[in-house]
Order: sequence, then C-alpha cells, then structure tokens
Amino acid sequence: MNKDERIILIITSTASERSAEELSDQLLQKRLAACIQIESRIGSRYVWKGEIIKTDECRMLIKTSESQWIAIKELLEKSHPYDTPGIIKVPITGSSAAYQEWILSATENPE
Repeated sequence: MNKDERIILIITSTASERSAEELSDQLLQKRLAACIQIESRIGSRYVWKGEIIKTDECRMLIKTSESQWIAIKELLEKSHPYDTPGIIKVPITGSSAAYQEWILSATENPE
C-alpha cells in the first residue's frame, strides 16, 4: 500500500435508491471503493433542456483512493441511468491516519 496516496470523495446522484444500490454493489464488488453512503430523498433542482426540473434523488458519497478515480468515473459513465450524470471528485485533505489506511487497503487490489 502506498501511504502517500491520497483519498478522495466522489459524489453522484441517481433517480432511485435501487439504482444507487446497484451502482454501489458494482463498485464495492470490484474493490474500487471502500465505503459508499446513500442518502435517500434529497431535493434536487436543476436546469435541463431549458426547463427547471424539481425532483427527488439519492445522493451517493463514494470514499476511495485517488488511483481508482478513472475506473470509477468510467464505470459510472457506462452504468449510470442518467444521460449526463454529475460525477464530482473532491480531494480529502484531512482524515485520521487509520481511516486513510483503511480506505487505501480496501481499494488496493481492484478486480
């Protein structure tokens, strides 16, 4: 394990808890993520094709290592139910050493 590697948070959202669970299962089975939290029924407002859309979504908070970013982004772009999913990478600039070590070890040898 490279202890100098950074950990990141990836944020995306889906239209249903079921699709969030399916995406989470894929990511975890491939060992691309250490932990994924699903927040159900968040209010989302956005402009799509010139109209203001108001809907409920499920937000996914994906905790992983920097080295898994591209693989996760590609999996989400391929498997996400939205035409244009929001896939946002946020660097984690601070965490406990034990937590960072756990994330790095959990994502060390993906499939």
